[in-house]
Amino acid sequence: MSWIPPNLAQSCAVQTTVTTCQPQTFLFLQLVTQLFGQSLDSDYSYGQSGYNYYGSDFYNFDRSSLGSEGHYNQKRQQEYDFIVVGAGSAGCVLANRLTEISQWRVLLLEAGDEEPEVADVPSFAPMLQGSSIDWNFMTQPDPKSCLARRNGQCAWARGKVMGGTSTINYMIYIRGNPRDYDEWAENGNPGWSYEEVLPYFIKSEDNHNPDKVAPNAHGVGGYLSVEQFNYQDQNVANKSEPVCFKRHQGTAEERVQMLLSSDRLEENDEI
Repeated sequence: MSWIPPNLAQSCAVQTTVTTCQPQTFLFLQLVTQLFGQSLDSDYSYGQSGYNYYGSDFYNFDRSSLGSEGHYNQKRQQEYDFIVVGAGSAGCVLANRLTEISQWRVLLLEAGDEEPEVADVPSFAPMLQGSSIDWNFMTQPDPKSCLARRNGQCAWARGKVMGGTSTINYMIYIRGNPRDYDEWAENGNPGWSYEEVLPYFIKSEDNHNPDKVAPNAHGVGGYLSVEQFNYQDQNVANKSEPVCFKRHQGTAEERVQMLLSSDRLEENDEI
């Protein structure tokens, strides 16, 4: 199954002058879909939709795992020791850890498709939400939020794809507020306080910028690679780095204040 980009036709019917509604945009989306719409992990026939698009092994794909008709040769088991429903961030990690016991048979189920190549290109991130790998949920109308949106509802992106929402979330890594975890423990969920879950955050992380984070809150050597974007505008870096890396946790109010302070103009800045 090929990735299908967001449907711009509906919004463009009433907003024909915006940049995203120009003919070039639709042509570009068609090109992106052709080149990056498939997944190297999909059960597809080799040579379709961009693979071997230029008459050669453009993606250097190893065909040794494919049969004579271009499909994977895998015999499906009838019984499993574990069935993991949902191949999101947690489901994939859980299934992977379970398979470390070689005699255990593990089945990982996912309603969505394999992760398309387009999800590996950072600048294509805006195309993922609202596409075929997004459940396209909408929030319930609320008198205090989404007031400028149609019917008072905002889009609530959730990944319908291998990797779940982590595939379509702009490659952002963020943890919950410590107080949220502490409330879970206080409400009768032992083992879920922030102090108790922090070691697992650290264990799972492979931080590539250890010199810029608190060593008692971040780790290296885990499965999850975390790093700063290689390029950052110096004007932004000069204002935000002393603030962003000073704290690694705090209350919601402290975090909001941190974000606000990073956006304030310096005394000698010009507007």
